[in-house]
Amino acid sequence: MLFVAVRVFDEQIHERRTLKVFDQLGPFFPEFERPNLFKWIQLASPHIYHGWEKNDMTGLESFSTPRFQADQRALLAQLDQDGLSVKCEHSKVLNFHPLSAQLVDGEDTPPKGIKLTLRVEVKGIYYREKNGTLLDGTKKSGQQQWCWQLLHDGERWTLDEVTPISGDVTHLADSRDLPPIMQWRRPSSPSMTDGDATDHI
Repeated sequence: MLFVAVRVFDEQIHERRTLKVFDQLGPFFPEFERPNLFKWIQLASPHIYHGWEKNDMTGLESFSTPRFQADQRALLAQLDQDGLSVKCEHSKVLNFHPLSAQLVDGEDTPPKGIKLTLRVEVKGIYYREKNGTLLDGTKKSGQQQWCWQLLHDGERWTLDEVTPISGDVTHLADSRDLPPIMQWRRPSSPSMTDGDATDHI
């Protein structure tokens, strides 16, 4: 029990630190504000479920990374090869928890290259079956937990990964390691030290 409590507490610590970063960034980069991020998730989530149901993720191409598209095509192809099918139905996004924010290797001009790890709570149906036999999940609507990773392209968020969560998220980066806000800038824009930060919204 103590081990589980420590894991949950660790996740909460990361969430508080990440939200503190959001509070600092929001006035300059509105896509980091929690209400705006929640709207983004609410728009994306039904498309994900629809893609799984129809075995076609092209509806997410405009707001997902090439890696996400490649991974989903490989996953859906493997399910088809194994004779499995995904049955799902999206109801609504209940909540989300921003667990960490980090700058990916090789990037030095955030917000481009910022990766967010989120716990997303969705109400809906998700299960897999083979020849009509239920393999996992449930046919009843209920709460589901997903780990989302979003990647910033300098202007907006893109979806990079979606995986189910069966326990606690442990691969969390420390958001305190992000570069200071004065180093952040939009693509093809001067650094924030060269002008009013409000010009970069």
